[in-house]
Amino acid sequence: MNPSVPDLSSTSSPIIVIGSGPVGVAFVQKLKARLPGVRVKLFGAEEAPAYDRIRLSELLAGKSSVASLSQDISLDDVECFFHCAIVAIDPESRHVVDHNNQIHPYSRLIIATGSRPYRPSIPGVDLKRVYTFRDLRDTEHLVARRAASQHTVVVGGGLLGLEAAAAMARLNTRVSVVQQASHLMNRQLDEKAASLLEASLRKRVSEVYTGSGVREIQPASQAAHTVGGVVLRNGHVIACDTVIIAAGIEPNTDLAKASGIAVGRGIKVNTRLETSVAGIYAIGECAEFAGQLYGLVAPGIEQAGVLAAAIAGQEVAYLGSLSASKLKVAGESVFSAGEIHSDETTLPLQSAEYCDPEKSLYRKLLVSRGQLVGALGYGEWEETPRLQSAISEQRRVFFWQLWRFQKTGSLWPQVERTQVASWPASARVCNCRGVTRGDLSRAIQGGCQTVTEITQATGAAGVCGSCEPLLHNLLGESERPSFSGGSTALALLAALASALLVGFMQIDLQPSSSIQSLPWWERLWSHSDYKQYTGFTLLGLLALGLLVSLKKRLLPDKLRGHFSYWRLWHVFSGVTALLLLGLHTGFELGDNLNRWLILNFLALSALGAVVGLVVSFGAKLPARLGKQARHWSQWAHLLVSWPLPALLSFHILSVYYF
Repeated sequence: MNPSVPDLSSTSSPIIVIGSGPVGVAFVQKLKARLPGVRVKLFGAEEAPAYDRIRLSELLAGKSSVASLSQDISLDDVECFFHCAIVAIDPESRHVVDHNNQIHPYSRLIIATGSRPYRPSIPGVDLKRVYTFRDLRDTEHLVARRAASQHTVVVGGGLLGLEAAAAMARLNTRVSVVQQASHLMNRQLDEKAASLLEASLRKRVSEVYTGSGVREIQPASQAAHTVGGVVLRNGHVIACDTVIIAAGIEPNTDLAKASGIAVGRGIKVNTRLETSVAGIYAIGECAEFAGQLYGLVAPGIEQAGVLAAAIAGQEVAYLGSLSASKLKVAGESVFSAGEIHSDETTLPLQSAEYCDPEKSLYRKLLVSRGQLVGALGYGEWEETPRLQSAISEQRRVFFWQLWRFQKTGSLWPQVERTQVASWPASARVCNCRGVTRGDLSRAIQGGCQTVTEITQATGAAGVCGSCEPLLHNLLGESERPSFSGGSTALALLAALASALLVGFMQIDLQPSSSIQSLPWWERLWSHSDYKQYTGFTLLGLLALGLLVSLKKRLLPDKLRGHFSYWRLWHVFSGVTALLLLGLHTGFELGDNLNRWLILNFLALSALGAVVGLVVSFGAKLPARLGKQARHWSQWAHLLVSWPLPALLSFHILSVYYF
């Protein structure tokens, strides 16, 4: 620890956080979790109390209310000062000055001032009805304007621009998107993925212009000071009454620069996220680490966690964040992580692509010297959290993995992909909130048992919702039956199998004293012809039952049908086979090899009935218990089935050969 910085335990001055955005709030929460007794003052320049800035597009689209965006930071020894901007920092006296000229001493100062919208220097940018889309006030202005606007032009084809365009179009407002770059989301996507996104976006908005920026915003008339249209650089004029500028962001560094803190493109920080002045730190979009700015929330939340640990006395170092985004853009899932564009300063990148036009899927991996360095995709992609971890660690990928990816769109086998619990603790599951698998596992260990409880505790799945299936998977709910009718029939068949098992063990049919006076039912297991009928029918049912497990590999997608139907057929064939076994043997266990064969079949049927009952009623069990019950009963059922083919083969051989 720097000797010029007072120890927290020996000072009465609190830690001051400048910025009440998601990164500043996350830092306060993470610090208080480590140091419950530390005093904190949180300052926010906006009039509104702390709110969830990530969900502003939902508010603009009418999907949520202002109240639902508010963030509760009611923690002990945390004072919040909203609508109270900090106007000066005095590093020598170790205090800040607010806009009311009040002085606030600090022991540590954290700058989390974020960024502001970039407003290009073009004629007409200061006209009325030219808006930005960055904070709650911007959003409220756009909500008020949305109903009256006839034609809105959105300048910028990045994430915020596309979200604004989709939200404004919900009330049948004519919307045009203007993107200066050659394609939409040019920093996150390549041309193929962007073309799919553009095709989807055109279903919502009227026009999309790429490769041509805005040269001028024209007034409605010579005397008017309101928007009348925009002029593109190619000379094309778009008549409109509203303009939304979403052309990027600029870090808020003015306060730090005026205080003598080193500033580049952002506020420069080291591996402890400390600025050039001891005891003053910067995190989030305003911070510059190793020449890199991060314009996303997730890296800022990661920085907040590192800084909280460092201030709490833990030996940690911030080494940079993976630039990754997995979001719903205009209703479509897009993903981008790591290096996706090669330039003169980087090594050439090799790529592997997968495309499924029918499902509107496009996926691409970027590899350098055999190591995974980047990935991007359009459409749902369940591997993205694990991909982020692999890209962050630059794990090696082998040619057979790339071959599998090009054929199936998946880098890892199905078994490895579907178990979220097997992912590394650092794998990011919720990209909107920066929540890792480790964070979720700790929440579950702390008592969270439902997705709703996990969302309340961690924020995961609280924004775009694309990671909600992964939360169900982690809770062990991915295998819960969604076909309720199948569950009822499955339970009835399992109960019937149980009854037949009991009957098999209890029935004691005494053979008739005379062969000539055999009743009809005893002929079924005494007459050689009938025994062959029941025996070969039983053999056929057993073969079909065992082959059901191969249906995914043998049948094309269109012929597979719902899994519940296959499961019902498997159980039905098992129950029928159990009944035929009784008719074939006269409900007797037999001797020697036959006894072992029948006992094996009865054990297989008993475990099958258990599996059926567990699957049917598993949804009523606690998630973890249901998952374990399904796992172990299915494995036991599978294990007991292994001796059956060998015992059956020996039985047939002994009957027909010997």
